[in-house]
Amino acid sequence: MQGLLRTSDAVSPNVTVTDVVGSLTLLALIYALLFVAWLRVVTGIIRKGPQGVADSLGGTDQVDPTPTATV
Repeated sequence: MQGLLRTSDAVSPNVTVTDVVGSLTLLALIYALLFVAWLRVVTGIIRKGPQGVADSLGGTDQVDPTPTATV
């Protein structure tokens, strides 16, 4: 068969199992740190509440929370 790549031909002899495990571990660690940072930011926003976030963004307009009925 022509045009197909066999798995045995695609394997690199220069990449060891230790290299693969190290790369995956480092990638997982980076994603875990990014998740913790994201979680801290979101938790801070939730603790401030909607008014605290509006104040920090410089919003001064107050919205009437009473819904208006439209027919």
